[in-house]
Amino acid sequence: MFAELDKYIKSALDALVSVKSVRWHFRNADPYEVAVASLSALPLLKDVCIQFEGQTPNPFHLPLKKISGLEKLALCNTYGKILLPSEIIDELAQVIANSPLLSHLEVNVHFSKPSVSFHDFLLLASKQKLSPEKSPLTHLALDTVKLCIDATTLPFLRSLTSLDISTSPGEHNSELWKGLMGAKIRLTNLKTDIVTSTFIDYLTSYSGLQKLTLNLRMVPHDSEFGTTEHVHDLFHLALPKHEDSLTVLYINAPGAMRWCICPGLLSPLYTCQNLVELGLLVDVKVADEGDVELFGVTDMVASAANFRQLSMLQIFPAGPISVWGCGTGFLKYQNRLRKTFMDNLASFKISDPDRYLFQVTCFGNLFELLPDPVEIGKYRYTLLELEVVLCK
Repeated sequence: MFAELDKYIKSALDALVSVKSVRWHFRNADPYEVAVASLSALPLLKDVCIQFEGQTPNPFHLPLKKISGLEKLALCNTYGKILLPSEIIDELAQVIANSPLLSHLEVNVHFSKPSVSFHDFLLLASKQKLSPEKSPLTHLALDTVKLCIDATTLPFLRSLTSLDISTSPGEHNSELWKGLMGAKIRLTNLKTDIVTSTFIDYLTSYSGLQKLTLNLRMVPHDSEFGTTEHVHDLFHLALPKHEDSLTVLYINAPGAMRWCICPGLLSPLYTCQNLVELGLLVDVKVADEGDVELFGVTDMVASAANFRQLSMLQIFPAGPISVWGCGTGFLKYQNRLRKTFMDNLASFKISDPDRYLFQVTCFGNLFELLPDPVEIGKYRYTLLELEVVLCK
């Protein structure tokens, strides 16, 4: 039965001779050997993304080395931390070696091998006799895969403009930022999860950054990373260096109240008048927490009007670190936090809508400035309801 089904799948895939891009949502029961064999034979295939969405078969060997001639390759882990067998590292190396025009590489997965580096990938790829015409990468995304700038990696990274890198526990990427600075690799799109002194030094060493996303992982309050001094230096020293180019800025630091935005941190940002998307951590206190926030939701919305090109303001609600986690207590607190945010935003009413052309998003909801249903001439941010159209 399954052999017959595999024939139909192979026949369907073989017919996709004009396909250039494939996004594969990998599931445990997928006939992956059949799929890879057919994909490798598609003459125009240039872009492959494999998203692992559950447990992988055991044993499991994904024969990626059959695929060649790619310009983009991505391996992603959608749910949890699925450990892929270390043999896939060899397969990836061969894809790199067999794809001289590869410019985008994403390895956002975890391997059974405890310590993996991009240096390892390239050493293995070199053994496959890399093409002398191999183009350097322009985009690289790595999750817990170590990255450094050395004689092996630099030829592949010299044209890098986009980097998305997550760190492993105990890894701080200090040498990476020093290496990028020394090699004069000036990123225009950067995403990472930890802030260090060398990271600040790198950002202040050049100008031209366009997009910065900091989804900061939780660290102890007394940690040497993401300190109050780092927060100050990022806003006062680093970001102003990119005032003419920065269009997207997102900073989220769950449980780290020192990252909450305040007038002292916002003021240096006002020189970044090309910002289109802005997301910052805002202190949202629930009704029974006693203290009133010093700079809350309405203050943030009012201040965002100073960015004349802004189209989207994302508010990341800050809460005490003691309630972060899971369980009933966490869910109850999140509901109270959500209600407080909604009440605060609803209380923000203005009469000059031309200054507030941006939308606001928080808790996965989208709000748009609309006429207030009660006060004539006033406007307030209103939750957008999705309209469902039934086709008869």
